[in-house]
Amino acid sequence: ASSRQPLQQPRLRQRRLSQAIGDFGGSCFIFFVLIATSSMVNFDSGGTAAILVSLSKGCPEESLRTYGQPPQIQSYDPGYPCLTQDFKGYLGAAPYIGLVCGCPLMGFLLDRWSEKMVLVVFMLLNAAATFLFAYQSDKWCMLAAKFVIGLTQGSISIYAPVWVSTFAPAANKTLWYGLMQSAAAIGNLIGYAVCGYLNSIKVFYQWGFRIQAFYLVFATIVLYLIPRNRIDASSIEETASIEEIARAAANSGTPLSGGSHRHHHNHRMSVQSIVPIFDPEEEPEPAPDSSPITAIFAPLKLLAIPLYVTTLFAICSLYFVVTAIQYWASEFFIKAYMRPEGEVTTVFVIVSATAPILGVVVGSSITDRLGGTGSPEQVAKICRVTFIWAVIASVAGGFAGLVPVVQPGEDSTDCTIRFYLCVVGIWVQLFFGGAMLPSISGISLESISVKNRAMGSSLSMLFQNIFGFCLGVYIPGAISSHEGDMVLAMQFSLCWALWGCIGMAAAVFFSSRQAKAAQLAREVEGTAVA
Repeated sequence: ASSRQPLQQPRLRQRRLSQAIGDFGGSCFIFFVLIATSSMVNFDSGGTAAILVSLSKGCPEESLRTYGQPPQIQSYDPGYPCLTQDFKGYLGAAPYIGLVCGCPLMGFLLDRWSEKMVLVVFMLLNAAATFLFAYQSDKWCMLAAKFVIGLTQGSISIYAPVWVSTFAPAANKTLWYGLMQSAAAIGNLIGYAVCGYLNSIKVFYQWGFRIQAFYLVFATIVLYLIPRNRIDASSIEETASIEEIARAAANSGTPLSGGSHRHHHNHRMSVQSIVPIFDPEEEPEPAPDSSPITAIFAPLKLLAIPLYVTTLFAICSLYFVVTAIQYWASEFFIKAYMRPEGEVTTVFVIVSATAPILGVVVGSSITDRLGGTGSPEQVAKICRVTFIWAVIASVAGGFAGLVPVVQPGEDSTDCTIRFYLCVVGIWVQLFFGGAMLPSISGISLESISVKNRAMGSSLSMLFQNIFGFCLGVYIPGAISSHEGDMVLAMQFSLCWALWGCIGMAAAVFFSSRQAKAAQLAREVEGTAVA
């Protein structure tokens, strides 16, 4: 017995610490851990954007012009990498390509294993890849590390919205959706600010990424200590089937909100039902098959749901614009408006810190005040409001792209005015893009049945990373490299928001059709009862 006591004491301390962490703040504490960790896995993307110009400092001076880098911007330093404009685009796109490759795998693993253990294992791998990126300056090692970072961060990026749909309080669900979907932007902002300011005071660029790596290790330990039943959505059992709740909603003719409750380990959690949005006959039933290959490609069947597809299309357009701005705007401002790095970093941090986050808060608040998305009629209403926001964001982006750039020898006052006019246009675009995000994210995920949301989140992440993040990084770099014009690249990126208007217009059409069908069904049901 005495020999077992030393082994039991650490386990007892671990259980007590795990219980203390799990009990502290309940779902609010775990939400904070998830959103902080989801943000920090994107730290390197913003950090890379902030030091993008410096990633050519390792090139000999005579080759800078060949690589599209004016010699007067940076002095030669052999300790830094030597990257071409094309390779900078590859480096920025690598984590998103990794996410694309990892999304089907993560959806498969999260559906069959404990969500907590999948998160912990892949977060450890993510931290290891971040350490590699933070201590290597060879361009191929950097590219490989970025790919693995994206491949492994898919676990938390995919599962965090699913956790919100299961554990978030009904009153805060829309806001939590928006904040969780904004985690990438928040992480980009933090990385941009930290690495940008370290770079401006001549601190070696890798120190910012080392800070990120150590934080990820700490966050993984915290996730490991949280009780499994507080993280795993699969540990929660529903008390009523989807069909039963849907029939109850049709009979009563009232929106469902907080109508179903789940019980587990003496916890009572209100779950906002989205069943009226979901049509069981519209969603294909995945065929039962134990084949891993079939299971990985099963989410593609969800593309038969019109509202899911149209809102996903709008989200991809939104993320394309946001990613292009976050990754290329600094270099664009420095070259096109001849602004110093310190001013660009300060202005862009202010814009990134205020516009999208305020947009998320304001947009989610307006959605809740308008009645939320608890019925098909409400979904149609919110889609119409969001379409208006998409139009405003598109107009603001077009305005920012059309502000004339600075020519050598022009008056400094005119240069400053043009620079800040462009910044104002980008701020408005990011604000209304942020306002759109909570509503369309919730509608997109909640248009799918509860049992298929992990698959739906995985498929959403796949398309967002291909057509949003990855292309948003690569296409402006390719245009700049092949056309020799960063201005054209940014104009193209800012006007891409028009695709979001098209997506939301289609969402308005399909949601209005669903609302009319639901109203007709209630009228028929009422006539039959009478």
